[in-house]
Amino acid sequence: MKALLQRIALLLPLAALAAAPQEKLGFDPQKEPEKAAAAYFAPESLILFRMRNPDGAYREFERNLAKPDVLRSVGGWRARIKGDRITVKTGPKVEGGPATFVFQKGRLVEFAQGDVRKSFPYDSVRAAPGDVPPYYFGNEEPSVAPRKGKGAGGKRQMSSSNRKAMKVLAAKWKKSGRLQWPFLSPNENGCLYASLALLACYLFFLKRRELKVLGGVLFLVFSFALVMTASRGAILALALALVPTFVLRGKEIMRSRAMWMLVALVALAAAGWFLTHDARLFTRGFKGASTWSNEIRLDMWRTVPQMIVEAPGGWNFAHVGRSFLDWYQTLDMVGLPGSLMNEHLTRLVGYGWFGRFAYMFSWLAWLGLLAVVAVRTRKAIALGAWILFAVAGWFNPLYVLAPLWIPPVVAAALCLFDKPWRGFRIRWCGYIIGCAVLLSAMVLGGLWLAGSGMPARGYPVRAEGGRVYVKGRNPRIWIVDDGNALGGVLTCKEIRGYYVYCPNAPSVGYVRNVKNLPNGKIHRLVLGGEAGAKWMDWLRDQAEVAAKENKPLQLDIPDEVIFVSPPFPPSALPEGLLQSCKVKLLVGEFAARYEPEYDNPPSWVRIVPAMELYFVDWMKQITDG
Repeated sequence: MKALLQRIALLLPLAALAAAPQEKLGFDPQKEPEKAAAAYFAPESLILFRMRNPDGAYREFERNLAKPDVLRSVGGWRARIKGDRITVKTGPKVEGGPATFVFQKGRLVEFAQGDVRKSFPYDSVRAAPGDVPPYYFGNEEPSVAPRKGKGAGGKRQMSSSNRKAMKVLAAKWKKSGRLQWPFLSPNENGCLYASLALLACYLFFLKRRELKVLGGVLFLVFSFALVMTASRGAILALALALVPTFVLRGKEIMRSRAMWMLVALVALAAAGWFLTHDARLFTRGFKGASTWSNEIRLDMWRTVPQMIVEAPGGWNFAHVGRSFLDWYQTLDMVGLPGSLMNEHLTRLVGYGWFGRFAYMFSWLAWLGLLAVVAVRTRKAIALGAWILFAVAGWFNPLYVLAPLWIPPVVAAALCLFDKPWRGFRIRWCGYIIGCAVLLSAMVLGGLWLAGSGMPARGYPVRAEGGRVYVKGRNPRIWIVDDGNALGGVLTCKEIRGYYVYCPNAPSVGYVRNVKNLPNGKIHRLVLGGEAGAKWMDWLRDQAEVAAKENKPLQLDIPDEVIFVSPPFPPSALPEGLLQSCKVKLLVGEFAARYEPEYDNPPSWVRIVPAMELYFVDWMKQITDG
C-alpha cells in the first residue's frame, strides 16, 4: 500500500502537467511569423528576466543562483545566456508544440517550432522605437541609480561586483561538496547535526557501559556530518554548547579515555575533510573579491539599529528581507533576501517595540532558568542545547523549520527526569526575571542609541502603519506601487538612487496598497500598474455606498493623480474625475501599441518614447513641478 501511494505521488506532477491548459506564444507562427520580431527579452533585475510577446503578454524568468547562465519559468520553460544571446525553450504545453526562441540584445533573431524556421537578422530588422528597451545592452543587468552627466536615465548597467559575486557564489557551491541532506541548506543541516551530537552526550553520562559506547558512536557520526556541512555557525554553536558541560563536569570528562578517543577521531575526520575540500569555505567573504557570505551578513547586521529606530512598529516579520532590499541594501547590489541571515535580528526588526522586548525577555529568562537548573543538578545538556539553538539562529534563519525544534525540546524534557524543582526557591525566579528585564532593556536601549546616531544611507525614512515616509513626515506626493509598473523589485532602489543624485527633490510617501494611504488630503497621488485600478474600484465603492445611504459623496480627491502604466485605457477614467482634479497618465511606447486609444491620445496622456512598463526616469517625472 505504501509503495502504491508513493507511485501515485510521483504521478501527480505529471497529471497536473497534462491537465494544464495550453499556452499561447502571442502570435501564430504559421500565418504571421514576422510578428515575432516585435518580441524582446530583457532583464528587470539581477534575478528576474522578462520576455514580452507581440500581443502584450509577458513571461517572467528567474535566474538559477547555482547556475547563473540558466533561467527558468513556470510551465517548464528554460533559457540559457551566452554572451549577448539568450536561447529560450518553451515547455511542452504550447500551442503547436514546443518552440525555441533566440534573442540577441533583447530582440528576437531566430524562431523555430515544428517545421517552421524563421530568422530575423539583428542588423537587417528595422528597429522600431519600442522593440529594444534602452536599458538592455548585451548581458548587462540594470542597476538602480541613474548616472550623472550625459546619458543619465538611459543605460542602466550592473556593476562588476554583482557579476563577480554571482560567479564566485556559483563556483563555490558547485565545488564545495557540502552536505545538503535532509534540508537543502547546509546551515540548517549543520544545526540539526550539532543538536543531535549534543544530545548523544546525554547517553555518555549514563551509568551503563553500552549506552556510553552508543553515545560516543553517535557523537562521532553526527560530528562528522556536521563538519561535512561546513556550517561555521553550527560548529561554533556546538563548541559553545559544550562549555557548560565542561565547566560543571570537567574532572569527570578529563578522566575519561573514551572522550579523548572521540576528540582524536573527530580531529581526524576534520583533517580528512580539509584534505578533500576547499579550506577557503571557512574564510569565504574575508579573502578575495567576493561580496557574499560574511560580508553580506555584516552589511545586513550593520543596518539593524537603524531599521529598528526607523520602524517603531516593526517592518513586518514576513517582509524584513524585502524591506532591507528596498531601503537599506547598497545601491550597487541587487539581492532578494528572505531575512537578515539572522533569526534574532530578523525578529527584532520585524516586531514592534513590545514584541522586541518580549522576544528578548523570553530568551534571556529561559536561558537563565536552565542555567540555574544546570548548576543545581550538574547536568548542562539542556542548557547547552538551547545555547546551541540560540547561537545557530544568530547566523541563519532556522526557527521556521519545525524539525529543528525537536532536539532542544527533547533536551528540556530529559531535564525533567532529574526533578529540578526539588529545593527550587521562588526568589530565584525573581532574580531571573529581574536580570532578564534589565538585560533586555539594556540591549534594546543600546540598539536605539546606535540607530539614532547612524547616518542615513543618503536619505531618512520612517515606516509606520504600512507607510514609508521618505525624506520627511508630511510628504505632498504619495506613491502606490503594485510591484510591476515602477521598476519591479527595484522600485524603492530607484527612489533612493534618485535622492542620492537629486538631494533637493521633495519628500514622498510610499505604500504597496491603496488601503494604507493616509487619511486626509493628498496633493499628488501616483498609482503604478494595478494600483490605479484598485483606487478606481475604491472610488466606485464609495459612490455606491453614498447612493445607497442617500448621502452626498464626500471624498478627499487629490489635487493631482498620475496613473503609470495602468491596466485600462484612457476612456476608463470617468469624466467626473477628470473635472475634479488634474489627471496625468504615463504609458510606455511599447505597451501603448496594444491599445488603439493611444494612437490619438488626449492631452493629459503622455506616451514615454522607447519604454515599456518600467520607466528609467519615472521619479523625475512624478516629482517635477
